[in-house]
Amino acid sequence: MVGCKSTPVAPGWPGALCEGRFESSPPPFGAGGNQELPPSRLLVEVGVQAGKLEQALEQGLPERLVERERVDLGDAGWLLFSLSRQRFGVRLEDGSLSIGVRLAGRAEVCKPVALLGCVAYGSCALIGQATVQFPLELREDLGLPLPRVQIPVTEPCKLSALGLDLTDEAQGQANRQADEIRRRIEASMPAPGPLVEGAWRAMHTSIPLGGAACARLRPRRLVQSRASEQGGWISFGFGVEGEVSVHAPCEPLDEAPPPTSLPPLERIETDPRLLLALPQEIRWSEVDAILTRSLAPLEPSAGRELVHVTGVRAGPADEGARKVRLVLTLAGRWCGAVALDAEVALRPGELFLREIQPAPGEASRVGASVDLAALGRAIEGRLRLPLPAEMKGMHLRMEDLVKRLVPEVGVVGEARYRVQVQLGSAQIGRSWVGEGGLIGEVQLQGKVRVELEPASTQKSRP
Repeated sequence: MVGCKSTPVAPGWPGALCEGRFESSPPPFGAGGNQELPPSRLLVEVGVQAGKLEQALEQGLPERLVERERVDLGDAGWLLFSLSRQRFGVRLEDGSLSIGVRLAGRAEVCKPVALLGCVAYGSCALIGQATVQFPLELREDLGLPLPRVQIPVTEPCKLSALGLDLTDEAQGQANRQADEIRRRIEASMPAPGPLVEGAWRAMHTSIPLGGAACARLRPRRLVQSRASEQGGWISFGFGVEGEVSVHAPCEPLDEAPPPTSLPPLERIETDPRLLLALPQEIRWSEVDAILTRSLAPLEPSAGRELVHVTGVRAGPADEGARKVRLVLTLAGRWCGAVALDAEVALRPGELFLREIQPAPGEASRVGASVDLAALGRAIEGRLRLPLPAEMKGMHLRMEDLVKRLVPEVGVVGEARYRVQVQLGSAQIGRSWVGEGGLIGEVQLQGKVRVELEPASTQKSRP
């Protein structure tokens, strides 16, 4: 260090007289680091209560499916066939909605006799299990695959004494009833295409976050999650993944129209939920201005000396993403620039700097004239940087947005649906030092569930 003339550096501050100045320059800034953000995800969970679907099928199909239907057997007479069902069972099996019902049939063979009518001379019972499986996985055209129907006969219907095997005839009757069961299930399921396309369009938007900030969403791919069963609900999810950026002030979105052809669906192994990762960046020029304003009124202690901070420049400390370097311009008995390194951390509403220490080599460069460690401790509580977007109430604003994009109640095919939006309060995530500034990540998580009301259970409108 070398002496200098007593030149006032900060007019009006009694100690602002340079008696010495630090030799050389503080260490330079580094390049900063990058953190890979989790993709933001707008997934819609489509679910139906197994009990409600069972109830719909029970109401829509009578227990007696076929009541003594008469089939001409030629010289053998008539076949009188009856078919009844037991209760429906609904469950998830290998990613498919599986509906099973036990069928019981009875066949009688009778011969018309004058004055006596058709006299039965043989009968048998047929027992089978009808199973309809509806794969809960979207096709490339965003439609659901056609359901698969199986009706294996577990006990055939044969009249051995007469040499008659009525199993095929009874099987045909059961197949016709299974087609009706399948039709009713198809009517209870939505056509997902419009919902997926709506989610894709919804991601091309800006979301007000409070204050002057907004989030900009840019979709990247269509995704779907594996079907699941929990708490009596059978659900599957689909939606959009993309990137979110936060802008303050909120600039008008350059709205490019959504593409006419959607990208192919990709499977993700995760629970269907809404996740928004909001990286809020404070540019270095803003960091400089905020910290300079914060420290300017102080006379922090630097060991035996009181100093005055006339300016702050901030940047990356090294190639990593955790340390920020502060170059403070000091005035007082000693003048010049000194460098301190600090960790960046995040708490609700703000980034802050902690663990402030002299940059490598600074203590020897400055010498004993200024205690840089003491200076770091003196200013640590003042190094706060408010985030551009307000966290308080952010989840309520997002809920309002989702409800505007997807009507709360609607009809898809013959099925009515109700949309339930459940978002938790904004949570703090990670913080890091980027190339262009300090970044704090805020996350919103929750669920958007489309609850289906099967067609047969809907109350008639007045």
